Amino acid sequence: MNLKNKTVLFLYRRTLYSLMDVFRGDYVTFHTTRITIRREIEKRKDLTDPKEIREKILDLEEARNTISTSIMQVNINIFLILSLCYRVNYKIMDIIALKQEMIT
Repeated sequence: MNLKNKTVLFLYRRTLYSLMDVFRGDYVTFHTTRITIRREIEKRKDLTDPKEIREKILDLEEARNTISTSIMQVNINIFLILSLCYRVNYKIMDIIALKQEMIT
């Protein structure tokens, strides 16, 4: 196995680990994304120009990084929104209880 293949294999595995983390529990999305990435890598397996190979490796690393950071940010935002909704709901329940106390 030459250096190009080792680098691509390393990056592919690194991407898979990132995808497993990002799509934890969502097996359909994980496998769909994994298959798509694998097909893209296989399309380019016959590249010989070192510059073009390096460019494709950097593209894959950039895609991995974007998926990891963007989806993690969405997950964090969803958590913050749910937390805020819980607090708002809690405050509404306090207001309702206070109103009930005032009525009785």
